[in-house]
Amino acid sequence: MSNLEKAMTLLNGPVTVEVLNGLDALCASSRGEEAERIADLWEAALVQASQEVIDDYHAAALGVA
Repeated sequence: MSNLEKAMTLLNGPVTVEVLNGLDALCASSRGEEAERIADLWEAALVQASQEVIDDYHAAALGVA
């Protein structure tokens, strides 16, 4: 299964901090067009995420959580 396929599978459920982190990891381990497509999926997931998920994601990224 490609990283893009794995990313699309992550989006089958609700958008959570874990989903955003998973998309980050898949994007970081991808190259070229696949990385760009996963980044697009990450942006789409962020738009769909609740404000609470976004806040928790940013807090974790800053080491506050």
